[in-house]
Amino acid sequence: MIIYNHYLSYNSSVRYQEIKLASSSGNIIANRQVAILLALGIGTEKNLEESFKWCKKAAEQVDLEAQYELYKKYNFEDKAIRKGYYNGID
Repeated sequence: MIIYNHYLSYNSSVRYQEIKLASSSGNIIANRQVAILLALGIGTEKNLEESFKWCKKAAEQVDLEAQYELYKKYNFEDKAIRKGYYNGID
């Protein structure tokens, strides 16, 4: 996922709350940003399962970057895990 410097520009927990508020208003880009923050644990506790749900929500709203992230997960990460190449991403 692409990480932008402004995520870390000031109090990350405040930034997370602002982005989550925007996503609840239907902001498609904010949905993907919430997914990124949850995946990395920036401003909130790291939660990959919840991150996946937000990324899927953004993808369903035709966010192309979120769709690409889901494509990568389904086609590369999951296959590598099944083949035993690595034990996931931390």
